[in-house]
Amino acid sequence: MKVFYTPTDAPVAAAIVVFHTRAAVQFAAEKAGTAAAAPRLVLDDPAGAEIHGDFAIARYLARLNPEFAGGLFGGASALAAAEVDQWVDFAITSRAVAADGGDARSFVSVVNSALASRTFLAGYSLTFADIAAFAVLLAVGEEAATGSSHIQRWAALCHARLPGRKASGVLRLDATRKAAAAGAAAGGAGG
Repeated sequence: MKVFYTPTDAPVAAAIVVFHTRAAVQFAAEKAGTAAAAPRLVLDDPAGAEIHGDFAIARYLARLNPEFAGGLFGGASALAAAEVDQWVDFAITSRAVAADGGDARSFVSVVNSALASRTFLAGYSLTFADIAAFAVLLAVGEEAATGSSHIQRWAALCHARLPGRKASGVLRLDATRKAAAAGAAAGGAGG
């Protein structure tokens, strides 16, 4: 299996799941404008099936590993599963807003407030809600959480339990954020 992506839409959640589960998945960056708009996973099957979108790919890969997926999606409780789903929906929306040049402060504020009285976003252990939100934080840059003590505590916990730095390194997120910022500054200077 191979994940194709453009540097401006790196599959952070998928990379975290791949490294956490040790799945046999390769990542291939493509030049902007030469690939589909969203990251895509090309499956190793004769039909050449594809899964599109970072979070859809991450969920698929997590579900391939029953040990990993056990409580990751909220377990047997419909309420717990819905709580995970709502955080994943929030993460997807927040990532889209940030990708369109929006401000990450709202994302940081909501997550920081939720973590004021809990260790994890949904339930009492790490879930896909945490992976999704952590992927957004890595994509927008952890400096966005400066001064937000609860999200910083949670991010440290996520770094300890998830391979976020390894995923960031493979996807070259720091270079991608710098290039995007330089492009935005150049676009803003001319207008």
